[in-house]
Amino acid sequence: MQVSDAEAVSRAIELKERLREQLRQIPGVHGVGVGCKFVGGRPTNELALVVYLYKKRSAAELPVEEVIPSEIEGIKTDVREADLGQRCTEDNTRYRPLVGGSKIGWTKVEHPTPTSTTTTPFFGTLGCLARSRTTGKKVALTAAHVVTGCEEPAAVIAAGRRIGQPDDSADESCCSKCWATVFGTVIDASKDPDSAVIEIDKCVDANPWIQEIGGPNGALTTTELNALGGQPVRVRGYKTGEVRHGLVVDVSHDDFLPCSQGAISSLWTYHAAITVHPDPSTSQFGQPGDSGSPVVDSNTKMVGLFFGLQMIQGVSTPVVSRIDRILSAYSARWDLEILTGTAHAASPAPSASPSPAVHAFSAEQPEPVAVGNFQPTAEEQQLLRGARDQMLATPMGQNLSQLIGRHLPEIRALIHTQKRIAAVWQRFSTADLFRALVEAIQSPERPMAQFVHGAPLSDRIAAMSRVLARYGSQTLVADLKTISAEIIDLTTKSYGEVLEWAKNDSFPLPEGASR
Repeated sequence: MQVSDAEAVSRAIELKERLREQLRQIPGVHGVGVGCKFVGGRPTNELALVVYLYKKRSAAELPVEEVIPSEIEGIKTDVREADLGQRCTEDNTRYRPLVGGSKIGWTKVEHPTPTSTTTTPFFGTLGCLARSRTTGKKVALTAAHVVTGCEEPAAVIAAGRRIGQPDDSADESCCSKCWATVFGTVIDASKDPDSAVIEIDKCVDANPWIQEIGGPNGALTTTELNALGGQPVRVRGYKTGEVRHGLVVDVSHDDFLPCSQGAISSLWTYHAAITVHPDPSTSQFGQPGDSGSPVVDSNTKMVGLFFGLQMIQGVSTPVVSRIDRILSAYSARWDLEILTGTAHAASPAPSASPSPAVHAFSAEQPEPVAVGNFQPTAEEQQLLRGARDQMLATPMGQNLSQLIGRHLPEIRALIHTQKRIAAVWQRFSTADLFRALVEAIQSPERPMAQFVHGAPLSDRIAAMSRVLARYGSQTLVADLKTISAEIIDLTTKSYGEVLEWAKNDSFPLPEGASR
């Protein structure tokens, strides 16, 4: 059975639900799940009922009744050591508009004596934005313990706790919103799934964008989440400060994590969570401070919110609240829908990994930034902004920008995870292309290819298309097949001719792109 077989995964989850308490009666077992079977310390595509225990012992050391069989009802088992010593990730650049993946916080104020005051700051990460169909208002999602500490959610909701980004140092009125850091009030929260809903103040500018990742393309369904085993996912937390990658290895993990802050200490039990095996090249998928971070799949659909860490088989393993359970938890009261987005005004934070150049007329990032050793002057930035606006003013420019936004997150992930694609991208010389683009705009009657030095631009585009077609998704491959030849043909034209082409709307877009 494969982890991609949704029907088999559903049967395994049903088996897990029936056997969970029975398995937990075995000394040392604290959790069960459904996901990838590990062989030699690496995840495979084989489906398994996963049993998590504190320490493995050989069959010879165990009484017969404590031996976990290699297979139960036709489904193989996988026994893994998991240390519960790590706590929920307790979280100790201001973005406007407000965006996912950014730092949020609040301050606990106490008066130990009538004449003394103590303040304790708490920080975490904003996950994503949603809208309540019940109230029509915009909300932000994050992990519950980020906004409650280890307090009971009901008490926090009743108190109307205010949350800030990046902190709560300035809670101003709407007329002073330019100076405010506080952006909303906690209106709901749940320990299981570990999640919270923050209603955003009406005067706060908020965008569905996730920093460095892009606008979410909705949320995965329960069926899609059940079949996510072995698939790549990404996360962006404020503490780690960049996008990290991993593979889903358990799609229905039942366990608990200790939560302690000051005098408050408790165990938070969770069900049907997702665990992720971090990409070996980055080692960490998340760390304390990243709680609440948005986790997305290769198509930028919401998978869930990162909320804790367990040490499993010696690897610091993130635990993620599933988005289907989060939406279900609040369906009766708020009826939430994940907001999608295509643009935001804040520039992405720098990353050590190769990053695609910003397309001149893509709405993804309005402000050009330094690329490689190319730093646009103020005049050049104005030229690029003007060219972007000219292209976006045409129907074809808008459609092509939509197409770029559709695949940019996947291409970023491929550059980060596939060495061959990264090598081709580095040879692409994005700094040279940006410089050539500026010169082409300055001389709109000359063919763009004349401004590109070294290998012909058409050859560079063809090489990148070939390697993306080898490793990309079916959708990306299909779109590349449809548009590659036309894009290469455009490199022989001048900027003026390309602009006229966009106005005439004569470009054959792939299926699924709207006109």
